[in-house]
Amino acid sequence: MLKKIYYFAKNFFLVTIPSIIIFVLFFEFVVFRTMLPASDMPYRSVITSSEDVARFAYIHGMYDKGVYRKGEIKARYNINKEGWNSNKEYIEQKSDKIRIAVIGDSYVEALNVDADKSLAEVLEAAAIKEIGNKVEVYRFGFGGAPLSQYFQMMRYVKKKYNPDAIIIIIVHNDFIESIKGFGEERGDFLKFTKKDGLWVEVEPKPYAYVPNHVKMALKHSSIFRYLHYNLNIRESLYFLSSKFKGRDFKMNVDIDGITANLDNIRDLCYNIFSKYKETLGLDTKFLLVMDGDRETIYKGNDPKKEKLYALNMIAYDTAEKLSIPFIDLNDIFIADYKNNKKQFNFKYDKHWNERGHFLAGSAVAKFLLDHGWCSYDDKGGER
Repeated sequence: MLKKIYYFAKNFFLVTIPSIIIFVLFFEFVVFRTMLPASDMPYRSVITSSEDVARFAYIHGMYDKGVYRKGEIKARYNINKEGWNSNKEYIEQKSDKIRIAVIGDSYVEALNVDADKSLAEVLEAAAIKEIGNKVEVYRFGFGGAPLSQYFQMMRYVKKKYNPDAIIIIIVHNDFIESIKGFGEERGDFLKFTKKDGLWVEVEPKPYAYVPNHVKMALKHSSIFRYLHYNLNIRESLYFLSSKFKGRDFKMNVDIDGITANLDNIRDLCYNIFSKYKETLGLDTKFLLVMDGDRETIYKGNDPKKEKLYALNMIAYDTAEKLSIPFIDLNDIFIADYKNNKKQFNFKYDKHWNERGHFLAGSAVAKFLLDHGWCSYDDKGGER
């Protein structure tokens, strides 16, 4: 018996463990670095004050420049020194150009397309084509940010870069995730909670998110990055679990969840949009743009007859009450899909592909040019 245990232990330590180590090293340094390259991914920043905004940390190496991979996606990103995915460095000092800021979540962050193919770059190129090199567009996008965090980002952008116009891109999960207790809860996003019938801010906590040594080590591991980013296992398991529980998910939104919270969402939306307008005052133009229900459009159905459209209507009605210009991308996407039958997102990732970014950017550019937001008149530089 002792002899059997001896031989088992000997084989385990001399054969099995070395084999496992070699196997892991082979996948770590060969398979997921050369044959099936793991996605690169920049670091999340650590906010140091309640006025700071979560963004990427500028760290030289694969963290400031890299290739984001997920399913069919293979897109090059570039994190500038301010921590935003853009090929340009942002300058605080204003020039004689019209400065436009685009704020949003992962749709504006746009890791899913090359850094020069996002709606912000499309917008800038379209404006320059029409009026010359008189416009600059800065984008401020960070994955997971909801409407509430856009307010935090707006204050940061207004104070630091003083743009002439701000455009916010809204997606359907932005509403419910602005409420404390819903969505991402790392603590570095601004959220809202209701107290005595009033919505109050839950400020981002300084140092709420600080990566530990384990997370930093995993960031360097090609095996972890391949499983976490390329295959997106965590999100896939979440949606499988939701389907198993019978929850109806559409456009990354729990339909039953928003239906049960429509009154709160409507009330909060008015509160946040009012804060947007109050913060910007009269000297900064402001436009809201909302994503369309692409899943329904592809099926040839009318998105305006779906439960999800209640969110578009809440945003539109609230914007109208506050005299904020509003673009509903449903109309843009319906018209384009009818003529071209080409989808606006990736097959295994519902973020916009290059076509989606082009259509959104072109729609915003048309609005800005039609309304004279991209030029100064002769009266003291006022628009």
